[in-house]
Amino acid sequence: MVKDWLEERFRLREGFLKPVPLSTLHFWDWLGALAFVSFLVQGITGILIAFHYVPSPDKAYESVQFIKDYVAYGQLLLSLHRYGAYSMIFLAFIHMLRNLVIGSYRKPREITWIVGMLMGIIVLSSGFTGYLLPWSVISKMATDVGLGILSEIPGINYIISTVIYSSDAFLMQFFFIIHVLLLPAMLTMLFMLKMWLFEAHGPYVTTDSKKVNWFPEAFSYLTMLSFYYMAFLLLLSSLIPADFPPKYAPETASQYLPSPEWYFLWLYQIIKIEWVQREGFYIFLIFLFILLLSLFLLPFVIKPGYERSIGEYAGAIIFSEVIFLSFWGSITLG
Repeated sequence: MVKDWLEERFRLREGFLKPVPLSTLHFWDWLGALAFVSFLVQGITGILIAFHYVPSPDKAYESVQFIKDYVAYGQLLLSLHRYGAYSMIFLAFIHMLRNLVIGSYRKPREITWIVGMLMGIIVLSSGFTGYLLPWSVISKMATDVGLGILSEIPGINYIISTVIYSSDAFLMQFFFIIHVLLLPAMLTMLFMLKMWLFEAHGPYVTTDSKKVNWFPEAFSYLTMLSFYYMAFLLLLSSLIPADFPPKYAPETASQYLPSPEWYFLWLYQIIKIEWVQREGFYIFLIFLFILLLSLFLLPFVIKPGYERSIGEYAGAIIFSEVIFLSFWGSITLG
């Protein structure tokens, strides 16, 4: 029984790069692929940045400034790395919502959905660990706030207090290793697994359509999208270069407000609510855990035939709440 279940979902005996429906050759069906293109951009720009970056509280900020001011196209490189991260997170979020709304997590794509959720958590973790590395006053203070929140979670508080808070130097090294080695390796392995699962079942479509081969039709379409996407990133990085607040220093930190990146503003705003701070923090953590667990178990608890209607309601609620809370948090920093 287990063997048959695994064979049905992994299709281990079938080929690779099978034909895809012609109806899937449009933007919304390739959000995940563009998110992976963003990951490739992050890998290439990250490697080039790492040649000059020094993961030390004393030299990290100066090394970033050196890249910006003296390395050829250094400002463009840093901007591409930042906007590539932003777009990867945004595309992954929209990709998840799209799959939730259309109900593509239904049988036999349950494992594909779970793998995608894990990839989303890793992408957010990569954003969190990378935010600290420039060692600016805003990034350091925001990271301290984030670690303070994590330290309130039972089981994690011991790790935070005994390992990460040992020294600033260790904190920097810890985040650097996780950001450049552990998380990219995990994301690469999960992507390979998801690609296999995608090939096993093909794209989710609601209507039958003519199928086209990967080469040249589907590959040409993906290449075109990737070029348009890269052109957008280059234009954005050129017109709005990445800027960096002053270097972190304990004596001047009180002059600045710790603000997270935009993709954590919704969480930031919830934690700022007075009731949550005073007595509802653990209730909020339990609610967040139940919500996350529900998303993971969605393929196994929704009755067949209800996937799309439930997905539309859930997607609309998640999207509207994230937008509302993020906007609220952005106008009430502090």
